[in-house]
Amino acid sequence: LRRLGLAAALGRGEQAERRLTNLLHLGELLQQASKAHPGMDALLGWYREQRNRGATEEAELRLESDEALVQIVTIHASKGLEYPVVFVPYLWGCRPRALNGLLGFHRGNEACLDAGSDAIEDHLLLAEQERLAEDVRLAYVALTRAEAALYLVWGRAGSRDGSAGQTALAWLLHPHQARERLAAERPDAFAGLADLEPDLCRLAERARGDIVVASLPPPAAATAGPPEERPEVLSPRRFTGHIATDWRINSFSALTRDVHSGPAIPRAGAADDPALQFPAGSHVGSYLHLLLECLDFRGDVERQVLQHSAQVAARFNLDHERWGASAAEWLARVIATPLDARGLQLAQLPPQARLNELEFDFSTRRVDIPSLNALLEQAAGRPLPPLEVATFRGMVTGIIDLVFAHEGRFYIADYKSNFLGGQFGDYERPGLERAVYERRYDLQYLLYTLALHRYLRQRLGGYDYARHFGGIHYLFLRGMRPESGPACGVYFDRPDLALVEALDLQIFHPDEAVTP
Repeated sequence: LRRLGLAAALGRGEQAERRLTNLLHLGELLQQASKAHPGMDALLGWYREQRNRGATEEAELRLESDEALVQIVTIHASKGLEYPVVFVPYLWGCRPRALNGLLGFHRGNEACLDAGSDAIEDHLLLAEQERLAEDVRLAYVALTRAEAALYLVWGRAGSRDGSAGQTALAWLLHPHQARERLAAERPDAFAGLADLEPDLCRLAERARGDIVVASLPPPAAATAGPPEERPEVLSPRRFTGHIATDWRINSFSALTRDVHSGPAIPRAGAADDPALQFPAGSHVGSYLHLLLECLDFRGDVERQVLQHSAQVAARFNLDHERWGASAAEWLARVIATPLDARGLQLAQLPPQARLNELEFDFSTRRVDIPSLNALLEQAAGRPLPPLEVATFRGMVTGIIDLVFAHEGRFYIADYKSNFLGGQFGDYERPGLERAVYERRYDLQYLLYTLALHRYLRQRLGGYDYARHFGGIHYLFLRGMRPESGPACGVYFDRPDLALVEALDLQIFHPDEAVTP
């Protein structure tokens, strides 16, 4: 159990306490049987035999816990404990001191024994006072264990010897009679208890509802016994519900799984440039994404890339010694490339203006794929490769590479390591548009735009799409160079609010929030 961490593992599942109790019980049974059946083979043989024989008394199912059981405890054992409901049935009696042997008592701090002196009756009174004081202390313990309700039985029940009047409860509930008893200086002067109910009713009245005086219920006609065992007839419950077979979690990759083609591979004749000579593939994209996520854009980018690449390149099956310097030179150019005509660069963004890897998910009502295809074609103004997935409802999920704030506006940036060709001219606007629509990145950035739109609408006071949303930059990293600026490797779009709202209101559920 300890070596394999079974207790912790069971604790994460259902019926953990029941299963752990069974394991411990089996362990005890096997430990006991191992004395008569030494060796693992013999013990396993005994275990198989017990399973075939059926349950024995020792193997009866144990309770997982005693918490829900009625607990019978002595007053002494209950000290310091609490219980929701407490029944105290035995304070109606006591054991008065008697003149039938040695009589122990105290005179001041001195412990004494009287074996039959002339003053033994006086000493009996002292002994009875000590006994009563101890009984009152025990009664206090018994009466203060309940958290919610206390049921106390009081009267002459069970006191055939007439000792009810000498009990702690008599002293507490009928103080005037108790004082008379002590004044009489006779141990049995209080044994009568003429009438109990008036004192109790006065006490209940002063308690204003916290104490209720009630008669004991009559005894039951018969004691409870085990229920009659009747074999239960079992039958499967008939399922009348509905299973939503069209409910699923979708992402951009799932929606476009039949659209993407395999990656192009850098080939001989490509321009002699580290970005165009660098290997292609999803592992390279993951490698570059991780490096960009870790960078401080305003620091020494090349030094940072070399440091991080040395740590993570092997994870992506890349040789850092061969490709680390090329990646450092390449990404330094990417960070310094202007993204728009105003000269916006990633290098201008402080860490607090960036939100890397923003995860989102939002619920959708029934998404009709033909209607979605028609809406996207209308927005693009050209025929598009159709989405060939089943109509669905459920969730749409995704991760945005970078959300950043600049001059009061919020932008989306997505890093693309696609190899579109061996010349920088392949990464100008016509080549980028072709890649965006062939690979249906138009749907991807609309989903990202909708997610950020919902997020800002919830989090930003006075949010206005026209004023606060800056647009999306799809950064095709292989084509980015500072000298080319946004004309090469940078695809920018700012979807119309009407298109975003059409997605929000007509296709996706309008009331569900994006959860970052």
